[in-house]
Amino acid sequence: MHENNIILNESNTLSQVNSNSENYTLIEVNSRKYAIKTQKVREIVKVMELDYSHQMPSYVLGIMKIDKLPIGVLDLREIFKKERIIYGLSAKIIVIKTENIITSIICDRVCDIKKIDKSKIQLVPYQHDAVFFDGVYEEDNESIYVLNIENVLNYTQKNIEKFRGNQN
Repeated sequence: MHENNIILNESNTLSQVNSNSENYTLIEVNSRKYAIKTQKVREIVKVMELDYSHQMPSYVLGIMKIDKLPIGVLDLREIFKKERIIYGLSAKIIVIKTENIITSIICDRVCDIKKIDKSKIQLVPYQHDAVFFDGVYEEDNESIYVLNIENVLNYTQKNIEKFRGNQN
């Protein structure tokens, strides 16, 4: 494995107190906090040099290799139609594994791993990007948007297929 990486998997995640709680990895993007189910987080790595091609969609920052496996790095700012930035050394890349896909997202910082009571997650008020969220969790007058990472990945996968079709 990589030096100075945090490895999160089923054997070393925090145990759940009850079935109504779940562990989430809290990240920050564009001064907004997001939560990703910790069971979906394979590892967290430092920003590294990425391979890039002008033939990639705008929300793909590039491709990195972990254990010789090429993994796309997605930019949530671009997906959520926010202003794009040049990420600094404090940014982190979250490697995500779902049933069918291993990919990653870049974030400004990783904040915490937190147990969230699922019954306290409320629907997101209508927004154009609400499909990307399971809901919003309020804590200490702060909103934490709970990402539906599968919907984010489905959106990007569909757009990559469209993008490839336009390239031909």
